[in-house]
Amino acid sequence: INIVDYLESGSEYFETVQYDIHLFEGHNLVSFYALNDNSLVSDVMAPLGSNAVSVIGEGIVASNLSNGLWVGSLTDLDKTKGYWVTVINNDTLRVTGKVDSIPEMTVYYGNNLISFPINDTLTIEDALPDNVEDKFSAIIGEGIAAQNINNNNQDIDEVWMGSLTHFESKKGYWVQVKDDYLDLETPVIFSFENRYELMINELYQNYKESPFFYRQSIYQAFYFVDSIEYVEDDDWIVAYNNSDIVGARQWNGLYTDIPVMGSYDESSINYCIYGDIPDFYLYDSNFMLKSKLYGYIPAWQNNGVFNVSFNIDQSIINDDYNIISAFPNPFNPITRIKYLLPNDARVLIELH
Repeated sequence: INIVDYLESGSEYFETVQYDIHLFEGHNLVSFYALNDNSLVSDVMAPLGSNAVSVIGEGIVASNLSNGLWVGSLTDLDKTKGYWVTVINNDTLRVTGKVDSIPEMTVYYGNNLISFPINDTLTIEDALPDNVEDKFSAIIGEGIAAQNINNNNQDIDEVWMGSLTHFESKKGYWVQVKDDYLDLETPVIFSFENRYELMINELYQNYKESPFFYRQSIYQAFYFVDSIEYVEDDDWIVAYNNSDIVGARQWNGLYTDIPVMGSYDESSINYCIYGDIPDFYLYDSNFMLKSKLYGYIPAWQNNGVFNVSFNIDQSIINDDYNIISAFPNPFNPITRIKYLLPNDARVLIELH
């Protein structure tokens, strides 16, 4: 038996709930499906104390100067919006709020940072109303993304490809709206659909599970693979910016999306900036380098969603010893040397 309190507002009754948002060290893309009337950033973030660094919305920010003192253009939280919450250490944010009707969402042509204001987990197809789904070209979560390959084509049903398959409560999403009949000032207004049969399921995909370590950044782009040679199940595609790993994804078929992180703060200082062209490498299931990947690779930009086709450098797929690269070269004070072995062996590297 669950005993819940109710708040009376005129003739309506709203259920009051408490829920936890699990935060990991660094940047977390979150949203709120229930908030109280008083939704000041300082009040909602109070349980985190000085562990909370900042809250960033779409073009607005709040910064924690000290425990309880928040400053910036973002003062109130909105349950229709998504937010990047940055914490120093892993933590759990407990939120108390009232649950009322599913709110209307307002988005515009281009990128919009929104919430999923329902305490549930729904597929993209189930959550987006049919009359607006065609207008959405891509959806970006924290390190995951989906692309509508039939966007802006009302004669064909939408097909979503990528690592993001569901909307999940307490998560935030960048949605890209593209439609030939929309201008920059015309809103698209809709409400997420709900089955009213709760099927809550935690789907969170933690980027830290990748064997190729990189940090989640607030700035990110995604490269969807249209075609690739010599790839095998369980291979990994790893993105580099110079010598730094900036993203990785295990191959799961065509339209596998490779996250590529951008430079936002000191934790991602060497990551991509606008105009950089990342390098992509193919690794096998044992995390051994197979080849560098070649093809036309669009320049990186924040929230970019790109399609790429890759070719393999077959010259390094052989049964011989090879040195792939030394970067930087000349070097001071360090360099990274990549080399291939045909089998387990003792290795002597001499530097002259």
